Formats: sequence, C-alpha cells, structure tokens
Amino acid sequence: MTYQIWSYLSAGSFKGYFEQVDLLVVLLAAAIHDIGHPATNNDFLVKTKTELALRYHDTAVLENFHLATAFELMRSRSVSMLDHNLPSPPVTSLRRRIVEIVLATDMAVHKKQVDEMVRLVERNVNRQEIDKRTLEQYIVHTADVGHPFRPVPQHHEWARRVNEEFLAQGDREKELGFTPIEMFDRDKAPPLPKNQLGFLQFVIQPLWKPMEALLDSKARPASLFLHRNIKALATCGARRGEIHGETDRPSPVVRRLGAPLYPQTRCYCNVFLDRATMYLNCLYDIFLLTISWSILEIWEPVLI
Repeated sequence: MTYQIWSYLSAGSFKGYFEQVDLLVVLLAAAIHDIGHPATNNDFLVKTKTELALRYHDTAVLENFHLATAFELMRSRSVSMLDHNLPSPPVTSLRRRIVEIVLATDMAVHKKQVDEMVRLVERNVNRQEIDKRTLEQYIVHTADVGHPFRPVPQHHEWARRVNEEFLAQGDREKELGFTPIEMFDRDKAPPLPKNQLGFLQFVIQPLWKPMEALLDSKARPASLFLHRNIKALATCGARRGEIHGETDRPSPVVRRLGAPLYPQTRCYCNVFLDRATMYLNCLYDIFLLTISWSILEIWEPVLI
C-alpha cells in the first residue's frame, strides 16, 4: 500500500514532485517500521519498566527500537541501502528522513499529524507546495493502519489478529498485577465488530480524508473498500445484536462449517448466506483491486 500511494502521488498534480530517492526512503522506512515488534504496545513497556523503556526514556519506545534494530542489522551485515554515488542528498539526510517517518508511526502523534495534513491540504491548492517530509510521514502512517482499505475478508482477518494481540497483552498485564484497559481485557472487551467499527469511523475515516483529497479519483478503490468494511461491520454487529452488547454461542452446524469472520465475538450472522456473500464479495473486491490498483504498477518502471 505504501508503494501504491507513492506511485499515485507521483502522477497528476504531483508529477515531478517525488524522485526515485524519495521512493527509496519511503519504502525502506515502511519495511523496517515494525521490525522485531514484541507484540505489546508502548504503554505496556513503560508501565512494566522494561529495559527498552528505560533506554528510550519512555518516549516512542517501540519506534526508536525498530529504527535502532534496523540500522544495527544493516551495519552488522555490511549492507547500507542508503549509500549512493550522487552528489546529493547526503546519506545522513536520508537516514534522518527515515527516522522521522518511523517516529511518525507512533499513534501518540496521530491526531497532530491528521490536523496538520488537513491544514496543509486546505491551504495549498498547488499540491506541490505541501511539505514533502510531512507528506511522506503521512503516507507511511496511513499504510501502517491501512488494512481497512483492503477487501472485507482481508480486513476482517487483520482485525482479528490485532484484537488477539491486544487481548494477549491484557492477559500478561493481569498476570503482572496490572489492570488492562477494557479493550485489552478478555472478560470486558466490547464485541470486535463494535470495537472495530468505532476505530474505522473515528480514527481511519479522518485519517483518510486528506489523503483522499490528494489522490482524487485514484482514491476510489481504497475508499470503496473502507466503505464496504464499515458496512460489513455495522451489518454483522446489528444482525447479532453485538452493536448493543449482546452475544450468543454458535450452533453445532456453524461450528462444523468452521470459524466465522469474528470468532471471538461470536458474530455468526446467517451462516450460509453470509459465507456465500463473503466469497462473492472477495472475488469482486479482488477483481476491483486488480483492475484499479495494479495497472499503474504494471507499467511504471521498476526502481530496483
């Protein structure tokens, strides 16, 4: 997704705005931004006074860790992906940009980023006057939480995995004598459709709005998938009463058919109809993704 956004922003009103070296910076930052992730968040590391939290002074702990890990790995393998023979820009400048991009993936600065990008988009009719460093940070941050812009089944699977990671952290917090927040508490967490629906409506939609304005017509596939995911979550929760906090266990027939979209929340919806619809939607979404997102990539020159 990082490359798709970058490639779209390299055409139209942004033609000539990005250089190939910019693509190198953005893709490398995206590749390393979660390297060595311990499956816990910054709050947990600070709360439990881990070595990493002490090392990075309780500030953007994981983001600093990912950066250090990546650059240490490149040095140990004698592979510097930023070295070049051009007169400019200097390697130190490229490295600084990567550091800024990865630090900007910290959700603690999410609102600040969104507010700044909204302001820049509103003020700059000439899109090329938007600060490049701010935009490249925004691209990677958007891609980092970008699974809602994927087809419904893919988004559901990623949401399930992230949710399980949160609950596993909550279990660890309880073992250590801490009280996890409700969303991380396996016994108190709201149903996943309800929780994820709120995330899409109050976090993802505001994040996507300025990017949608910049991408113009090229934003339509991602916007379509986001709309489909919001609709699927609302429909799934409403059918089983989960938006209102009700749950019930699956029938033996459902269990024989296999895991539903949201097994933890028991969102089983009319199983035969929903599964048929899910597979048809998946095929249709893949078709749209192939046609709308891949044509540009097929014809665009390969960087490496």
